[in-house]
Amino acid sequence: MTKSSSITKAKPLGGPKTDEGKKIASRNSLKTGTYSKQIVLPNESQQEFDQLVEQFQKDFYPKDAVEMMLVREMAVITWKKLRLERLEHDFCARQLAAQITVEEFLSINTLFTDMTHRFWVDNGVLSGKGAESLARLIGLLKPHRNLNMNAEQLGLIKKDFPFAYDSVLADYYRHTSQADVEPSLEEIVTTVILFDDLSSKYLVPNSVKRMLPYYQGGLQCVKFREQIEEGVIQIRQERLLKMMQLGGVQRASDDLNRAMIRTVNEYRKHHEWRIQNRTEQLPDGDAKQLTAG
Repeated sequence: MTKSSSITKAKPLGGPKTDEGKKIASRNSLKTGTYSKQIVLPNESQQEFDQLVEQFQKDFYPKDAVEMMLVREMAVITWKKLRLERLEHDFCARQLAAQITVEEFLSINTLFTDMTHRFWVDNGVLSGKGAESLARLIGLLKPHRNLNMNAEQLGLIKKDFPFAYDSVLADYYRHTSQADVEPSLEEIVTTVILFDDLSSKYLVPNSVKRMLPYYQGGLQCVKFREQIEEGVIQIRQERLLKMMQLGGVQRASDDLNRAMIRTVNEYRKHHEWRIQNRTEQLPDGDAKQLTAG
């Protein structure tokens, strides 16, 4: 019996066929560039790589095709080592310079709140007159969490603490439709907010309740200044330790070191073989002179 002519051999799937597909496949290993077949990456200089190869050729002075190949391979490994060092430096620098997160900041002291972190991010830690001014502002605001201000009290805040007044003014514009002209102090303190549950409240006490935790967080930053500074140092050290524990960069670096040692050994063996082979093919007198040299 003969096999049906309709049965055909299955064709191998093969790799990508389109230019775009081949380009994507060639870049699958470009994350660190350590295992990439593409030697010079898009953000690197071909001229600098060529100069590195030229320097290796001057140092090793390859005599045949095998030595030229091995010398170039050493240059490629060195190029990837330099790339890896740059990537590691840039990554570590970004991680260490990144803003301290809320979770990291709250771990410094259980008394801290999100507002403490927010004030610290916005202003850092105040000292001297800044801290005294902040304490005075809090003293002026505290009585008015539930009790409305009069125009004179709001005017004092506008004069001495314009940033706090601007926050009240922003609330006024948000809750009213009169955003074209700045209202008078009297208009602000008499403005009433209507809530969804049909309850109502004066605008200023509502603004004070919103602002006060932020400024109180600032006082916490002043009170625990040294602890915050030490905590931030500790957080950055822990970040660095975690990066070291990941080990991905170190493993890639170790792979490149082993590749360099292997290539240098291959070059040495071939170089010795070439000298020995050449010596055996020369007359005795010339051979002695060559080995002596």
